[in-house]
Amino acid sequence: MKHALLAIIALGLAACQGAPSPREQAASPFQPWIDGTSTAEPQTQLQLYDADTYVIRQSLTTIDEAPFLYLLFGNNRALLLDTGAGNMKIRPAVDAAISKWLAAHNRTSIPLIVAHSHGHGDHIAGDTEFAERPDTTVIGTKPRDVAAFFKITDWPKQIVTFDLGGRKLDIIPTPGRFYSDFG
Repeated sequence: MKHALLAIIALGLAACQGAPSPREQAASPFQPWIDGTSTAEPQTQLQLYDADTYVIRQSLTTIDEAPFLYLLFGNNRALLLDTGAGNMKIRPAVDAAISKWLAAHNRTSIPLIVAHSHGHGDHIAGDTEFAERPDTTVIGTKPRDVAAFFKITDWPKQIVTFDLGGRKLDIIPTPGRFYSDFG
């Protein structure tokens, strides 16, 4: 199967990938990440990175990939980056984060865009859960699908800006093994 590789850059977001150091934990509301050492841990962990960013971790107890998903909010729409590795339902965790954000911002709804860092199974397995979700667009994983949605006309050389409404993201097509396949 041929998939697009895509990097979405949001300032400061890369820092939340790893567990914070003890010093960072003292200054941050971030909790240590679930790590699969307890069968009693939840299937997902939701952490607020800032007022408009949630990070969701899928537990190692559900699958050994234990992916991170990122939910970025702007004034006009939200972007979910990846949908998890499967073996569980991920949409309830995403919907819970959206509900928290809506409540905190005195809103009743926001359109959701679902994109992917790349098309491996541990990043797209939850896509079907969002296919029928109201006010949601799931972007395909083929380069032509990604290019069409983000209006990339020169794949993989062109970097485009995607505005969530007061929050602009750089969309960077990342060449991979199949980057030239637009068929």
